[in-house]
Amino acid sequence: MDHSVALNGIQPVSAWLSDEGCVFFETRSSWEWFKRRNAIELAEAGALILGKGRAKDKVAANISQVVLGILKRKSIEGARRLEQKVANQ
Repeated sequence: MDHSVALNGIQPVSAWLSDEGCVFFETRSSWEWFKRRNAIELAEAGALILGKGRAKDKVAANISQVVLGILKRKSIEGARRLEQKVANQ
């Protein structure tokens, strides 16, 4: 799967968190928790470039849309589990 990323759309995670990311994550640690659980999907979508060594993580311009998609999917999955639990009572 080819996810081309424009170089001018890449920014440090800290810049995205203070600009758009704060809508999704109130703290840096909440972002880190989300990233650990979704790193593969974020990277495969071309939204996250994981830093190695001293290099910091970077995000692409599509990061907000990818995060929103993951959160939406997980919300739907949670609602389905809740519906099943209620139906089984």
